[in-house]
Amino acid sequence: NNKPRATRQGQKSMGVGSTFHSAATTLLSSGRLLAILVLLSGYPIFSNGFVVTTRWTVVGNRAQPVFSSATVDHTGNSNNNNNNNNIDDLPLPPMKNGFLQRFRDLFHYLKDPDAVIRQRFAELGPIFRFYAFFTPVVVVGGQELVSEFTSDVEYRASVVYAQVPDSFVELHTKWGNLNLDIYDPIFVSSRQMFSEVLSSAEAKDSHIKAIEPEVDAYIEELARRVQQDPDQEFCLAPELKSLCLQTFAKIFTGQGLTTEQEQSYLDYNAALLALSRNSDLYRKGAAALETLKADHLSRFHEMDQYRGQLDDDKPGQFYHSKISGRPGWEDEDRIATGMVLMIWASYVEVSGLMMDSLALMAQYGKTEDDGDDDDVIRKRVLQEFEERKAENVSQNDFKFWSSLPYTIGVLRETLRLEPPGSSVPRYGNEDFALGGYRIPAKMAVQLDPRYGNNDPDLFVEPTKFEPLRWVKEKEVKDASASKCPFTGTATKLGKGAWFPASYGAHQCPGLALAELTSAMFIAKMAERFEWKFSGSGLKKDGKSIDYVTLPIRMPPDDFGLKFKVIPRQE
Repeated sequence: NNKPRATRQGQKSMGVGSTFHSAATTLLSSGRLLAILVLLSGYPIFSNGFVVTTRWTVVGNRAQPVFSSATVDHTGNSNNNNNNNNIDDLPLPPMKNGFLQRFRDLFHYLKDPDAVIRQRFAELGPIFRFYAFFTPVVVVGGQELVSEFTSDVEYRASVVYAQVPDSFVELHTKWGNLNLDIYDPIFVSSRQMFSEVLSSAEAKDSHIKAIEPEVDAYIEELARRVQQDPDQEFCLAPELKSLCLQTFAKIFTGQGLTTEQEQSYLDYNAALLALSRNSDLYRKGAAALETLKADHLSRFHEMDQYRGQLDDDKPGQFYHSKISGRPGWEDEDRIATGMVLMIWASYVEVSGLMMDSLALMAQYGKTEDDGDDDDVIRKRVLQEFEERKAENVSQNDFKFWSSLPYTIGVLRETLRLEPPGSSVPRYGNEDFALGGYRIPAKMAVQLDPRYGNNDPDLFVEPTKFEPLRWVKEKEVKDASASKCPFTGTATKLGKGAWFPASYGAHQCPGLALAELTSAMFIAKMAERFEWKFSGSGLKKDGKSIDYVTLPIRMPPDDFGLKFKVIPRQE
């Protein structure tokens, strides 16, 4: 009988869906699949009812809510009085129907989200409805539809409100951009700040000075351990999370983290999809957030004494210089929360890309054209790195790392073949048209990269891992590579063909920083090691990685590699 927590106006509460998600996940993982049917005894999320919704508009410098209402049912039909007659005549996107379809969708999604989404794309086309944890969403893929949505529909129909669990809304806080709609002044000011502190040339030059020492120290420590026991298996996923936490903590707070603080970040991340706000998991994450905020705010004020100065030996000053005194950042809670969210988002995204790139370089290193050479990708990364160093460009210049097209191609091909996931589902308050279909008010749209990533009209032989498809012909120095039919093909694609980290108004702003850090990491790893699968963390076939698929796709913590140290050349 408890009333649901009041959510941000315009934000759809997903408390029930979150509960179903966690409960079903627990049942599935324990092997008691049939027990999911117990959930049939209470599913108020399926009931029809009157809902009051809002959208935000900006008047002057203030966000004002504009109220509307609609009666919505689980089939997606709506009696919204603002509907356009032409839109009313359009069909809903196709959907697979069957007995207990909601539960069938849930089962297949929890078992293998990649497989079920790819199957539905093959069966229903680039736009379809799907029950995501008992709530219907519209999954959209393919260059044409994604471009239509992000270029026009998203803004015109105000499809901007996030459909996320209550635990995420609460822990991501009122300052978190994933919770915000594009009309919110907080969202606008944050996006402006992101461009300055994440993707500008000034930012990347500053961040390199903190990233490179951390990467170098980690690689040398790994080399020491490998030399001590050459036959040892190394599971790097947890180590790379730690590396990224330490690195980005220095970038955004000026200092590294204690072991306890690293664990606090892991606790916070785990709590974002907690069963409920009354669970121990949620309470642990909430406590971690408050502890980290207090610590990071103290660090921020320690740097006040350096205001107006930028010292390469004092990481954190660059970020401090962009936030201190910035209009809109007068609230210290926004400052503290922002530091936590910047570190959290960076470590999750970058550690996954690092680990996945190493894994796929080993998995796809052997190609038909290279005979017995089973390390061709690493060798090409190394060759490019050595050629770049011979040009006498400082490695403290971000242009050194941005001019490694094949290495960056490895990263982009990794994100294409094994995308971390799809975008955050977002909905509007009125019906709208997309791709010749009617999308009902309050039904969320989720952009999914898997349709486009596997489209042979966009990517030649899409199942192949081929970094050269991201290298322009003029950038290729190897004569044989310049004749490769893949070379440069992905660089000629238009908008909406490839989006590795969401897309549109809420596109992830950290891709440039992720590519910079990961390119440095795999280039230096290629210089220091050879590596191969150890056998742990693989599927039964012993060849493919047994990925963790939720909440994002990445190799499991027990995925193992074996390394051979390459002696340093004098």
